[in-house]
Amino acid sequence: MINILYVEDEPSLAMIVADSLEANGFQVVHCNNGEEALESFSIAKPDIMVVDVMMPVMDGFTLAAKIRATRGPSQSSQRNREVKEHEST
Repeated sequence: MINILYVEDEPSLAMIVADSLEANGFQVVHCNNGEEALESFSIAKPDIMVVDVMMPVMDGFTLAAKIRATRGPSQSSQRNREVKEHEST
C-alpha cells in the first residue's frame, strides 16, 4: 500500500480528497499545515506527499525545502524506484 502524507488546511477539501484517496487504496495521513507535516514526516514515512502551497504557519514551498534538506538524493531515488515498481504490478 502506498502511504500519502496529505497537507491541506481547508477541512472540507481535505476530507473529500482524503476519502477519495483512501477509497482508491491509499493510506492517508492528513496534516493541517506545514509545521504539522514536518513533524509527521519522519513518523509517517510517506511514499508520496500531496501538499497545498498556501497554508498558515508554514507554506508548502518551505515544507518541501525543509524535507529535501533532510533527505539525501539516494534515499529519494531508491523510494521512487520502489513506487514505480509497485505501479507496474
